[in-house]
Amino acid sequence: MSDKFFVLGNKIKDLLDSENSLSFKDEVTKYVNNAFYGVFEAFLNGEQFESLIEKKIEKVNLDPALLRVAIESAFIDLYRASQIHEFADDAPALNRKGAAVMSWLNRIKPIQSIDGDNDVFLFVNPIFALLIGMAIAWNDRDYNKNNMYTNKDFFNKILAELIDLLKENSYCKLSFYRLMWHAPDHRELTLMLSFFVR
Repeated sequence: MSDKFFVLGNKIKDLLDSENSLSFKDEVTKYVNNAFYGVFEAFLNGEQFESLIEKKIEKVNLDPALLRVAIESAFIDLYRASQIHEFADDAPALNRKGAAVMSWLNRIKPIQSIDGDNDVFLFVNPIFALLIGMAIAWNDRDYNKNNMYTNKDFFNKILAELIDLLKENSYCKLSFYRLMWHAPDHRELTLMLSFFVR
């Protein structure tokens, strides 16, 4: 079979050690950590989250090992897509990049309960995955990339829009349902993000 469609097991380590992969992993890890510790953790402890799912959560952790697996998996998906499709400047569109990261954050579920209450994480990881996917997809239009790791206002703006969409928009509720129960891949989520991005 062609390497264009599959990344063979013996080449995955070389691919993940490449300069492009290391740069991608570093950038996305900083981005996700800033979103989680700067905005999302406080959101989980607040009334807005409690009113959204009618449950309170306090003790959470963003597991670094699970996060690394999710980001590496997203990179491999994007690499495979780049072998099949021609991207401008050898880079996928930001909504495609956001969809790949969103897909794997949702599947791997790096936000874990410290106190063992895992039922609520059916909701937490999909909301966080949507936040990150939307943030990456919006990045070129609404955000100064020089401050991409530190600007809490950017993540707060997207989180507020996301919560409004989840409360009011039936398409967004259906998309959230698909994230929770069907773990869609990046190809489906690329289309989904085009409806979320304004």
